[in-house]
Amino acid sequence: MRPFLLTVWLGLLLLGGAEALVAQPVDPCQPLQRNLSGRSEDTGCIWVPLERHEAHPTFIPIYFVHSIPDGPSLGRLLMYHGGPAVPTRGIPDRGPFFGALTRSFEILYFHQRGSGYSGRLDDLPTQALRDDYSLDDSVDDALALLDRFWPGVEDVVVFGKSAGGFLALKTALRRPDRVRALVLLATAGDHRYMSQRDQARAEFEALMEQRFPGFRDLLTQARARFAAEGAAGVAAGTSWLDLQDIYLFKLAYTYAGQERIPVILRAYVAGDEGPLEALVESRTLPGFGALGSRAAFLLAACRELGMDELFPRDCAGIPPGPQRFDVLLDLARISVPVLLLSGAQDPVVPPSRQRALAEALVGRVTHIWLPRASHLLLEDQPQEAAQALMDFLGLCRPRD
Repeated sequence: MRPFLLTVWLGLLLLGGAEALVAQPVDPCQPLQRNLSGRSEDTGCIWVPLERHEAHPTFIPIYFVHSIPDGPSLGRLLMYHGGPAVPTRGIPDRGPFFGALTRSFEILYFHQRGSGYSGRLDDLPTQALRDDYSLDDSVDDALALLDRFWPGVEDVVVFGKSAGGFLALKTALRRPDRVRALVLLATAGDHRYMSQRDQARAEFEALMEQRFPGFRDLLTQARARFAAEGAAGVAAGTSWLDLQDIYLFKLAYTYAGQERIPVILRAYVAGDEGPLEALVESRTLPGFGALGSRAAFLLAACRELGMDELFPRDCAGIPPGPQRFDVLLDLARISVPVLLLSGAQDPVVPPSRQRALAEALVGRVTHIWLPRASHLLLEDQPQEAAQALMDFLGLCRPRD
């Protein structure tokens, strides 16, 4: 797979910005209990069947983190990380956003199958089992966790960040009896945020033009200079698309990072390649790391999220999924309150796709735009996001 695409979509695979990492036990599935500041935490694994309808299914472990506040709990919160593929962050114990959650809610968080400390697709005995992976599998795993920890409970708040929001929506549609509210961050209700990337890129350039007048001309000038002269130094051999969609675009995941893009482009147009070369040198192409899973990413992206429409060569040999992810027409069946938090400068899930989701949830959704936030909105405006969440959940009390 071309590396720039992996980088462009890394923001979809992460839970958020400035969270603390889950400490890995020697054996992640070995039950572990910890007392932390203001809460206690249990970690371990449950074992779930890969194929639930088989007489003798293969089982895989699903790693979970169960956090319980020391004081009274305002409710139960099921959390889907961004992804699937790179659950590099878990339930953190610092920061205004997640600090408010862990002090006030009982939280159940897990690594989605295929990545993290959960069972890896690469470890499965046959290619057929690996290729059977789907987003709905993670919903099945979450429901198994609910049955394990909160059997019969019908007042769960379901939280999903980015691609985790897809799973939160699927959960509410699948088991409306278990869900009392949805919290969605930087997410969409269909695959078009990915399959229509040219449109998404144009939308982001328009946002940048509005924020930084003259940005489009600057981008055109930089592209023209690159076409005429190519890249030198550490950027030698790099295409303009790589520079734009790996290095410059990666800065756009945060509001502060976006401010650096025009500065770098102006210097380059003026003949100073130093800032661009420094960016390339400092941001080596990220891999999936120890917890990431290229296999899980490719299967989800190619089978259900429309990446095969843009990059058929990257998706060659991957069987089609059950269907493209698109729940927009089904959302009329969701009757519980929904909070949708959006970064006004999000380049990954562009504002048009988030507005389409809000429109499909009309009458049930509280849609809040964070004006100084990009895709990593919890890093850009954590206090504002925390306040919006706590205000929303204060209105959604547990059922009697």
